[in-house]
Amino acid sequence: MKYLTGLALLLIVAGALFAYNNYQNKKISYDKNTMLLSEQIIFEKDEWWGPCPLQGEPCEQRTKLYGSGRLVLEGNENKDSYLGGSVTGRVVEQIRLSGIMDKNCQAPLVLDYGATFKIVLDGREKEIRFPGCEKELKSIEDLFLEN
Repeated sequence: MKYLTGLALLLIVAGALFAYNNYQNKKISYDKNTMLLSEQIIFEKDEWWGPCPLQGEPCEQRTKLYGSGRLVLEGNENKDSYLGGSVTGRVVEQIRLSGIMDKNCQAPLVLDYGATFKIVLDGREKEIRFPGCEKELKSIEDLFLEN
């Protein structure tokens, strides 16, 4: 009897550990279609402009798209929304189709507007400064930003 009680207790503890581990793994899960970590930022844009129209108004915007489909805007506009994995899948497909990860995106600077883009995909990271690869970046952003 003592043996069965100990075994039952061991099974309960093992089950609880398994459930807890499963819960933790769901927080950082893979999207099987895109092979992305759900909390990984796949597209990020930091932009600024000037001169600022009103004192105290932000003249900057940060945009982050996560592998889960979460979209976060901070700055001039603030928003935290979930677009879904299908949007992320289309973004990943467009990044790959555009070939942007292998393109030379060097361009002269613009004085009254600046933006830095960061794309993370397939174990690679690329940083681009506006106006480099402007057409390709717009085709990617158009999939998830309202213009």
